[in-house]
Amino acid sequence: PVELYDTKKIQGPVYKRVYLVADELKALVKTECSVEQYKQLFLFACFVGLRYSDLISLRWNDVIEENGEIRIEKMMHKTRHMVYVPLGKIAKDYLPERGTPEELVFPDLPKKIAAIDTVIKQWAADAGIEKKVTFYTSRHTFATLSLTQGADLYVVSQLLGHKEIRTTEVYAEIIDVKRTKAMYMIDSLFPEYLSQNKLNSKI
Repeated sequence: PVELYDTKKIQGPVYKRVYLVADELKALVKTECSVEQYKQLFLFACFVGLRYSDLISLRWNDVIEENGEIRIEKMMHKTRHMVYVPLGKIAKDYLPERGTPEELVFPDLPKKIAAIDTVIKQWAADAGIEKKVTFYTSRHTFATLSLTQGADLYVVSQLLGHKEIRTTEVYAEIIDVKRTKAMYMIDSLFPEYLSQNKLNSKI
């Protein structure tokens, strides 16, 4: 009987996921933040997709170096799933200087994310971004950018540490919207045809 129950009735509202596009990320890089450590942490998160709860507990023994490559191997705090996240060049650049194995990678961070969100919102506003940016926006940004660049949905799901791929499919819906916009952008390349209605003259 439980399986027949409509779980949507108890899930509550599904809120729109706020993410940043590449140009907005570049704007943040160029904009000063009142707390430089928060800026470094947020940008790092945009390229690895880890939650704040996992980043504040990230230790250097979770950051593995082998054969010139660096990856994060960590048990996620929320789902208790292991994630294996290879670091690209940009993510590596936002890593602090390596400490001892038991030291935190990002020390002295507040336990409550609200303090960081206040700083990030102002930083985003200073960068000219009108979206409601919070720290969790970094995770949405990682997922959306990865899928936009052609990453496999299952792979992104594993990198995010989702228990079910259905959770990741929400981001795929965002990508579908972006694809539609891309098709409309092609039309804008031919304004002379659109104005004269030549392209659909046979319809």
